[in-house]
Amino acid sequence: MSVGDVLETAYGPVDLAHCAPMIRAEIELLGGADPFASQRACAPRIRARIAGLAEEAVRWRPAPGQWSIAEVVAHLVQTELVYGYRYREIVANPGSPIAGYDQERWIDALGEQHEAVDVLLDRLAALKATNVAFLERTTPDARACWGLHSERGPESLAALIGAIAGHDLLHEHQIDENIRRWEARGAQPGAPPAAGDL
Repeated sequence: MSVGDVLETAYGPVDLAHCAPMIRAEIELLGGADPFASQRACAPRIRARIAGLAEEAVRWRPAPGQWSIAEVVAHLVQTELVYGYRYREIVANPGSPIAGYDQERWIDALGEQHEAVDVLLDRLAALKATNVAFLERTTPDARACWGLHSERGPESLAALIGAIAGHDLLHEHQIDENIRRWEARGAQPGAPPAAGDL
């Protein structure tokens, strides 16, 4: 709920002057949920969603330019690495520049999506555990600190705490949609993908 220039959340106030519209939208996806519990449960939720899916389904792209489930999970791992740095830089050096990154380029260039999805989910769980432990220890003063994102402007640690949890949910919905679309095309385990799908 927004009160004046402050967004009230389950984990404390977020100054809207340090919360870009995209970040606010991600916070709102979280609703009143605990962002720390939600983040800890991210990898297990994805593991449950994809249990029993054929390898073809995990690697399938619904359309050109749209990510496969494996690419989504690789992106979540990469995001944890980037945000882990951002959290710490904001607290250690308030007001410092925070570089954006090209998420599409990272997926294309780094190749992590070709690894086993179970391995990627293990990494995601480990990174989440590390980052959430850090975030939970932060004080209200630390959460009010902000960095200057190269594209979005000032972003506080408080804003990022909720945004990253909402970002997880956004991509979990993307995974659900990929599964729905895969099943809708009548694919069976081991069936060859349509041309251009992988």
